[in-house]
Amino acid sequence: MPEKAGYIAPPLDRVWASAPYFHNGSVPTLYHVLKASERPAIWSRTNTDPFAYDLEKVGLLYQEKDISPENYARWKTAAKGNPRSEEAREFRRWYNTSGMGRSNQGHD
Repeated sequence: MPEKAGYIAPPLDRVWASAPYFHNGSVPTLYHVLKASERPAIWSRTNTDPFAYDLEKVGLLYQEKDISPENYARWKTAAKGNPRSEEAREFRRWYNTSGMGRSNQGHD
């Protein structure tokens, strides 16, 4: 019998230390893994410290971006126009779950 295609899932030991979550890194905390209705649509880490950690929600310290699609498009255009600007660096830190392959809604 031929072998079936697939993969070996990583162990869940110390999963609390491996944020962000899901295959695409679209969920910043374990709280949001378990509470799908509260997952942020656009978010970024609150700072550049890779060790900044949210002990209550168990995951990355993050900031949700409350931004309209029009303003998001403006930021994106500005970032492309001047990729070395501070605004472009800020924009690249954002995680937008509406992008292709970036959704955070596939798991409940």
